Amino acid sequence: MHINGPGNRIEFHTNIFLNEDGHAKDISNWKERLLAIIQHVPDKADTLKPIIQFLVMTIAPARIYMLDHKNIVNQPAPTHIDLLLVIPNKNNIPFTELEPVIEIPYLKESRVACSLHNEGVVLEALRNGHIFYALHFTAENLIYDNTTISYPALSTEAVKEMKQRAREKFLQHFERAEDFYTSAEFLYQKRPGKIIAFLLHQAAEFSYRGILLSLNGYDKRTHEIHSLKKHSRRCAPQLNTIFSGDAEEEKRLTELLNNAYLESRYDSNYEVNENDLNIIFEKVKALQNTCKELVEIKTNLDA
Repeated sequence: MHINGPGNRIEFHTNIFLNEDGHAKDISNWKERLLAIIQHVPDKADTLKPIIQFLVMTIAPARIYMLDHKNIVNQPAPTHIDLLLVIPNKNNIPFTELEPVIEIPYLKESRVACSLHNEGVVLEALRNGHIFYALHFTAENLIYDNTTISYPALSTEAVKEMKQRAREKFLQHFERAEDFYTSAEFLYQKRPGKIIAFLLHQAAEFSYRGILLSLNGYDKRTHEIHSLKKHSRRCAPQLNTIFSGDAEEEKRLTELLNNAYLESRYDSNYEVNENDLNIIFEKVKALQNTCKELVEIKTNLDA
C-alpha cells in the first residue's frame, strides 16, 4: 500500500508490505484503521496526513500537537514544523528506541521535527500550569487524538496569572541583557576593545536565558551560546535565524561570540575586528528585539 499527500505536495512516502497469507478481513480492517486516523485531522495539518498515519501506526501516540510558530517582524519564518507526540503511560518501549522512527518524516520545503512526551508528565504539567505545556498543548494545536482520556485545561484567570509570571521572569534576565548591551555601546564609543565582545556575549546570554525561563520554565545556567540556542529552539525557533550557523560565515561569527565569554578577557590572542564587532552588535540587537516581541505575543493577556 502506498501513501502520499494530496496534489503530490509531500516529499514523503511510506511503503507498507502486507503479508500475502493474511486474511482479507484483517487487511481490510487495517486499511480502515489507516483511513480512520486522518478523519479528524484539521485542514491546517492536511499536508501532514501521511506523516500522522505513519507516526500513529508505528508509535501509537495518545495525541499529536503541532506548534504554531509566530512570524516575527524582520525575521524569516521558521523552516521546520514541530510535532509534539504524547506517549501513553502504558507504552513500555523506551524513548531511545522510538527516537529513530521520529526522524524519518519530512516535507519538501520544511523539516519536520518530532519530540516525545510522557502522557503522565504532560497531564501533571497541565494541572500545575507549566508555561510551555499550557501554551502549546492546547486544543488549537491538536492535530491527532485517540480520544482515550480528557486533558485538563487552565481557567482564563489562571492563564492570565501564568502569563504575567512569565513576563516577570523574562524581565529578571532581560533587564540585565539590555544593561550589558548599553554598556557595550558606551564603551565602543569611548575606547573600542575586545572586552566589548564579552559584554555582547552577556547581552546575548541573558536574552536567551530570559526566553528559556519565561517560555520554557527552565533556567539554563550556561555561558555556551550554542547550548542556549539548542534549548530555545522549540519554544523560540525564531531566534535561530539570527545566529543561524547555516553558512560558514554564520558559524564563524557565532563561534566568535561564543568564545568571547572567556577568551576576550583571558586570551591575549583573541581578536575581533571592527567589521565583525559591528555585525555582532546588529545580531545581538536583533536577538533582543525578537525576544521581546516573542514574549509580548505569547504572554498577551488578552489572547
